[in-house]
Amino acid sequence: MNNRPHIRPWRKSLAVFTPLLAIVIALLGIQPASAAVVDAVTDIQINPDRPDRPISLYDGIEVQVKWQAPDTAAAGDSFSLDLPEMIRGRDGQFDVVSSRGDAVGTCVVQARQIVCTFSDFIEKYENVTGTLSFYAQATKETSEERWTWTDDSGFEYETPVAGGVGPYVPHVPTESRKGAATTPDGNIEWVLSLLGSDVVTPGGNDVTLVDTYDGRLPTLDPKYFTVRVAPDADALMAGAWDRLVEGPSAGQYDVSFAENTFTLQFHQPDPEAFYQVVYYTDIPPATENGTVFVNTVTADGVDMLSKEIEYQGGSGQGDGDQRNGSVSWGKTDAVGNALAGSEWTLTSSDGGAEIVVVDNGENDADPADGALTVTGLGWDTYVLAETKAPAGYQQTDATFSAVIDGTHLTVALGDIANTLLYNGSLSWGKTDDSGKTLAGSEWTLTPSAGGAAIVVVDNGENDADPAEGALSVSGLAWDTYVLAETQAPEGYVRTDETFDAVIDGSHLDVALGDIVNAAVPSDGGNVTPPTDGENVTPPSDGGTVPPPAEGPSVHTGGTLAETGPAPLWIGGAVFAALLGLGGVAIAVRRRQVEHTE
Repeated sequence: MNNRPHIRPWRKSLAVFTPLLAIVIALLGIQPASAAVVDAVTDIQINPDRPDRPISLYDGIEVQVKWQAPDTAAAGDSFSLDLPEMIRGRDGQFDVVSSRGDAVGTCVVQARQIVCTFSDFIEKYENVTGTLSFYAQATKETSEERWTWTDDSGFEYETPVAGGVGPYVPHVPTESRKGAATTPDGNIEWVLSLLGSDVVTPGGNDVTLVDTYDGRLPTLDPKYFTVRVAPDADALMAGAWDRLVEGPSAGQYDVSFAENTFTLQFHQPDPEAFYQVVYYTDIPPATENGTVFVNTVTADGVDMLSKEIEYQGGSGQGDGDQRNGSVSWGKTDAVGNALAGSEWTLTSSDGGAEIVVVDNGENDADPADGALTVTGLGWDTYVLAETKAPAGYQQTDATFSAVIDGTHLTVALGDIANTLLYNGSLSWGKTDDSGKTLAGSEWTLTPSAGGAAIVVVDNGENDADPAEGALSVSGLAWDTYVLAETQAPEGYVRTDETFDAVIDGSHLDVALGDIVNAAVPSDGGNVTPPTDGENVTPPSDGGTVPPPAEGPSVHTGGTLAETGPAPLWIGGAVFAALLGLGGVAIAVRRRQVEHTE
């Protein structure tokens, strides 16, 4: 079938009117309803089991509607259809259910419209589609073979109906019978059609009829109880019925009512006439589709007629795919401060794969430190377990359950706290190769779990040991640390070697021992000159000799510095004097040696 949507002409006028209406609503302070009307209808069929069956006036009609909910639909949203003018909906209400028995929504059928409202099923499932069936009655003859249905959005759907609605064609009954039909008002109409010959005995005596209807049905209302007669077949075919009145005279009747039954007797009925008894019973609330109600009639105590009617108040089915859920939790210390670096497993009870979750890493959808979320979870029961605690904290042995289902798509487990472990300490010494302690070194201590390196300065920043050349850092969280020297003591070479230290429950106070520095190599240095201003021979290695405090300078290479244009004889005199002093000194030394002997 080809359902061709059309837009009503008045929708253009509505486009102009809508902004004005919005202003009026704002001025009046009217709050719009949160529920929305959605476009969901995709197909409509008439009498889907027998689409080519001719339809006559007053015939019952089955209407089947296919629908698909928009992805944005929410609980309370609805869709509707206005019925074509030639039919009248059978009043009623029915549930739309899933294959698992879940309530997908509720549909209400009225004379001119059907409205279906979604339950929260629509928020638990996606790609929701379904069908619904309801019943109507042909109430107007028409040759129109394309019937128009309109939804609340103004879209129109056309349904082909071969032959339209033909006239009602009565027929002359050849036997008494009991009929029943569900009315557009949602009641059961019972029609007892009697041949005159069946309500009078061959001897001319009146027959007593007892009509008993299903005990589940409420007692009929006598004011809607009608008895009528058509004197002959022509009158019956023309619909010319005469209503009888209650009384004891010929051509009248007597009736008495009791619970779920009545007793009827015609007085001197005409054997050639046709009689009808029409009455109505309400259908009990919550009557399920397929419920069968039974009616029996006896004549002078003998079974005469029986009629069953199956209630068809409408039905609907819908299904969809389960929406995925999520689990979130936080990782904190004992006072609620967020902690980064935890790791977890999330395991489903159905034996599915174990999900590894790393804070700000694998399978964590929350970018914040200490906040973890796992999405895309199917409906199941999950067990959360911590596999690695943040550095410096005790891993919890507790496990946590989370149920993902239609009622719990977003599960928040709250904060999971860890207990702070005992902090550790690290100590080491700084010495030369002879074991002498050296002051003034500087270091960095870097945790492997991340974070800023700790700067340590001997007898300064972060050094807990007051002794020079002895360093200690306390308050360390459990982790593996790398120690590196950044500045050696003065006169010593900084070591390029790094030192690892593990702080954990078995190693709370770690001592690395002495770390040795080598002295800077000696490749020529300063020599202090005499204080009396005399010249000094420079070192043989060519090093620089500072000048005396007063007097002549001495230069490298063993050459005496010139002090001016002094005569040569002065130099010779100085040289002779020095030789003389040397001789005296030798003589004195000899005497001292001889004396001591």
